[in-house]
Amino acid sequence: MYKFLFSFCLFLTFNVSAKIILPKLLPGEKLPADQFIKLYKIINPTVVNISSKLNKKTSYYNLKNPLLPFILPYNNIPRRAEPLSSLGTGFIISADGLIITNAHVISNANIINVKVAGDNKDYVAKIIGQDKSSDIALIKITTKYKLSFASLGSSQSLQVGQWVAAFGNPYGYSHTMTKGIISAKGREIDELNRFPFLQTDASINKGNSGGPLVNMQGKVIGVNSAIDPRAQGIGFAIPIDNVKSILKELKEYGFVKRGFLGIYMLDLTPRLARKIGSNKKRGALIVEVLKNSPSEKGGLKVYDIITKFNKKNILSSKHLSKAIGNSASNAKIILGVYRKNKFLQLEVTLKPNSQDLRRSPLNKKTSSQKIKIYQAPYKLGFKLVNANKKSANQLRIPYLARVNRPVVVGIYKHSTAHLAGLAYLDVILDINLKKVKTVKQVFNSLRRGTNYVRILRNKQVYLLQMRGR
Repeated sequence: MYKFLFSFCLFLTFNVSAKIILPKLLPGEKLPADQFIKLYKIINPTVVNISSKLNKKTSYYNLKNPLLPFILPYNNIPRRAEPLSSLGTGFIISADGLIITNAHVISNANIINVKVAGDNKDYVAKIIGQDKSSDIALIKITTKYKLSFASLGSSQSLQVGQWVAAFGNPYGYSHTMTKGIISAKGREIDELNRFPFLQTDASINKGNSGGPLVNMQGKVIGVNSAIDPRAQGIGFAIPIDNVKSILKELKEYGFVKRGFLGIYMLDLTPRLARKIGSNKKRGALIVEVLKNSPSEKGGLKVYDIITKFNKKNILSSKHLSKAIGNSASNAKIILGVYRKNKFLQLEVTLKPNSQDLRRSPLNKKTSSQKIKIYQAPYKLGFKLVNANKKSANQLRIPYLARVNRPVVVGIYKHSTAHLAGLAYLDVILDINLKKVKTVKQVFNSLRRGTNYVRILRNKQVYLLQMRGR
């Protein structure tokens, strides 16, 4: 009898809807003493603990060099499998088990375990969709009962100073609620997220990622996402309006369709402007146009400077990336371009960003056979080979046969090339604005003094500067 009564009460508990919204507080109105108690009772049943397990191969050697902004592509370094785990939070948004969390919480996970408040059972979740650039993921669990779910509010009308509460699973200590205010809006941290963050002083600790940030009416207005390790009392959340804008595509496709232009670019600096003979001082400098891409079909060329996107000023490559990323996947756009100091307007039709631009895995196995290796002049400190079928076979790097360009196969430590960021297996595209296809052309284009070297590395194009002596 008691067991039946307990099960019946448990069922009723899970059926409580989080759509019981608290009355709106008027400006200047005193905050009720039990306001946060009511919030906890409404939101806590919708919050879930997430733990994920993954096996990650870790090298015995540390390949990171503080002088280089990349990891050297050695795939034959001995590795060992290390079982890793990730702790995070999520919140339920539908009675049938849809859950919002951060993409980094479930990234590369083999198994995603979800624990619901008041239920001792671990549920294995499946990934419905995820978008790493916005750090949002949608997962789903299946239960025998209907789940309580949170009501999504709006972040657009939020004001600095407004009370909020953050829910999460800090350091794995089950459910926790902290309170604070909105400290700022529109915080841009591009290395973390493509959306501007909400900043709050409500405590957001490790494990809170993916949890809800709610207003005083019990509506979710943000997704807890990041903390600033340099300071206490600073946390960041993704605005819920931005999350709602991608939910439909995550449900339907499992990913977010975004515009794809097909270029690599750099910020135009005064020094680069002088080098290419441009009168412009700011903009996005194109350093590579991908074949059969929208950019190539639209007439864009290497060393074009993009300064306008649909009549909006473009001051940097970051501005252009955001403009493209926020455009529909098949949008027609008008680009304002400077080419040899002449202004052009080009119409380009974007495509969905679904192209796999990754190159074949690299292998640094060497051969006993000798190949012709050339050393760069002017004490630059690097060695090259002509990439072709012969060098591909001897070096056992298949992709070299398709490159047909000079490739870096050696760098002297602390040399000019090393300090400039040149890396093993970089492909040389041009030297001092001159396209090169052979090592001889590279050496003929190099000189004493400043050299500009455009290289291709792991699907990215870089423009390096190094000084010959």
